[in-house]
Amino acid sequence: MKRGITVTMLIAMALVATAVPVSRETLRASAQQEESAEVAARGRDLTVFGMIGLARGQTARLNVVNLRSAPTVELTPDQVVTLVPCSIRLRFVDQRGITIARSVESIMPGTGAFLDLPFAEATPRGFEGKRIEIRAIVRALSRPEDERRRCATIATLEIFDTETGRTSVIYPELPR
Repeated sequence: MKRGITVTMLIAMALVATAVPVSRETLRASAQQEESAEVAARGRDLTVFGMIGLARGQTARLNVVNLRSAPTVELTPDQVVTLVPCSIRLRFVDQRGITIARSVESIMPGTGAFLDLPFAEATPRGFEGKRIEIRAIVRALSRPEDERRRCATIATLEIFDTETGRTSVIYPELPR
């Protein structure tokens, strides 16, 4: 029974993901207005996820991976390859847009980073509810100017059971 529900949830998420690009473009356009013209022109500098619920006993994890890989060619002793990291800000905000967790990471090619937000840290003092709405934001802070060495990142947001570590929802970034 649980497997059928999981499969049904995955299918529903896939259907929602195909319907989201229009509203996602609207979000992206408004976010670009906040950015300088230089940053907005770079394209993939901002990823904004929609609202998602976090309940007691759950943790939200925002993941980002630098998809570039290190060169695989053999080098002579006089050759040097410089690997350029991506500087990324990971952030969780509440339904009012107030930052509740953040981290700045330097991600080398082929590696990733994450930011966890347990339910207890997402809620204000005295909160007695069972659920809170949050959203995640990933922003590239700096990128190499050389197009061949630019960062290529992708983000996912997941919700997992804090006690067991079992993922219940995974929310992929839409391809652009």
